[in-house]
Amino acid sequence: MTTLFQIALVAIPLAMLTACNSGSRALSDATRLPTVTDCDPQSRDCRIELPGGGSLRVRFNDRPVRAMDEFIVDMQTAGGKVLKLVVDGVNMDMGFNEFIVEHVGEDVYRAQVLLPICIRKKMIWDLNVYVERNGQLFKVPFRFATRARR
Repeated sequence: MTTLFQIALVAIPLAMLTACNSGSRALSDATRLPTVTDCDPQSRDCRIELPGGGSLRVRFNDRPVRAMDEFIVDMQTAGGKVLKLVVDGVNMDMGFNEFIVEHVGEDVYRAQVLLPICIRKKMIWDLNVYVERNGQLFKVPFRFATRARR
C-alpha cells in the first residue's frame, strides 16, 4: 500500500467520527435550565421564560401520551430556534430517544415522538428541548409521566 492510501484509510474515518461527534459536543455544552415540574404537558400547554428574554411553549397534541403510541410535540419560541428534542427516562434508563425537529412556521417547530414501552406502571420522563437564542444554547427539560395500559 502506498503511504497516501494508508493515511487516507485512517484520516477519512477519523474525520467522519469527528464530524459526527461535533454536534453532540455542542449539545453537551448547553446550559441546562431547571426542570419544569410545575406544568405537566400531559394536561396542558407549558410555557417558560428563557434567560435573557424570549420564551418556549411546549404542547402535546395528543393527550394522554402513552408508550408505543406516536404523538406530536409542538414547540413555539419567541426569538429562538429549537434544534433538538431528546426524551430521557427518569426512573429507569430507557436508552437514547432523539427525535427529528421540523421547522413548520415562524418560530414554530414540530416533532413526532414515539416513547419506548416500559415494565413500570408509572414511567417518569424528561422531554429535553434544545433551544438556541442569541448564540446561547439551552437545554429545557419538561417533566411528565406515562402510565401503563391495563
